[in-house]
Amino acid sequence: MYKRPLPKRVCSPVPPSVLTEETIVQKLMKCLRTPMVPYVPRVPQPIWQPSEKRVFVPVTPVERFFPVHVHAVYQKFWPHVPPLKAVCDAMKLDGYPPEKIKRVRDRHAKMNRTIDQRQAEIEKVFGRFSAKTKSVKKVLKVVKKRNVAEL
Repeated sequence: MYKRPLPKRVCSPVPPSVLTEETIVQKLMKCLRTPMVPYVPRVPQPIWQPSEKRVFVPVTPVERFFPVHVHAVYQKFWPHVPPLKAVCDAMKLDGYPPEKIKRVRDRHAKMNRTIDQRQAEIEKVFGRFSAKTKSVKKVLKVVKKRNVAEL
């Protein structure tokens, strides 16, 4: 497709009246430096100096609590979930508060209550697992041997 060329621009000289007129910025600068508004030099900001009262206290690392008995129970029953009684006994040995043990019991009871509902949701997403699997017949294609002499 044909594009028309852009017209050439002709630069005209700047009229002398524009060169002599003061811009708004220049007028503002002139007004700011008049005797009515004296120029106030800026005071430099003081450089920050650390206070002498600061005392460095070394922080001692706090050892995190590791539930040894609960860990051992989960290791023993791996890859399955350990029974509730074994977990609760291990938590008592590790020194867990009774409120925490009660929460574990409540969660276990809730999971047992909702197992059918959760399984139904999983089957909606992934479909029901079929015990019967179809065997696929393998079909081998016959390949003719090439004669080396023909190549």
